[in-house]
Amino acid sequence: RVNALLFRKEWGLEDDYTYDDFWSFDVAGRKWERERRAGNCPCPRSEAAAIYHPQLKRAVVYGGYNASFTTVVSTTKLFKYSFFGDTFVFDPQTKRWKHVLTRGFPSYRATAKFVIDPDTGKIYLYGGKLGQMSFLIGLFLDDIGRSVPSGKSSSPVWGRRRQRLTPGSHGFLRNSW
Repeated sequence: RVNALLFRKEWGLEDDYTYDDFWSFDVAGRKWERERRAGNCPCPRSEAAAIYHPQLKRAVVYGGYNASFTTVVSTTKLFKYSFFGDTFVFDPQTKRWKHVLTRGFPSYRATAKFVIDPDTGKIYLYGGKLGQMSFLIGLFLDDIGRSVPSGKSSSPVWGRRRQRLTPGSHGFLRNSW
């Protein structure tokens, strides 16, 4: 969008707005309904990784971006936007959000993608960007929402998965393996 603005394209914008509303679509009734947000909801964001996990019957959201939240880096440096590195789970049955605290997590990022391994139920997070820098990095979230025997930690764990990059792969390759 910034490059479009610099080259005077019609879709170039100086301002950004991130919506905080939450909607559901009734496929049978073919209509949208604005939902009431309940629980520990994510703050307004766009470009977050999101996926529905059929085994857990829940949606998972990670990261994202908001151009309205200022990030203060130091007394002399600030960014007029924020990237997120947090995980949220939505239960469509109860219509409640839950903020999932983890031991360690991937770097803050937007535009990453989720994939689920149907055999293990493991969720993989891949790629994304921080500012103008893109990542080609594979990360996975294990045990999210699974029951754990009492006395053991129930915190999900982010881990790293080695990826073989194929010829023709695009992106920023530092931090990849």
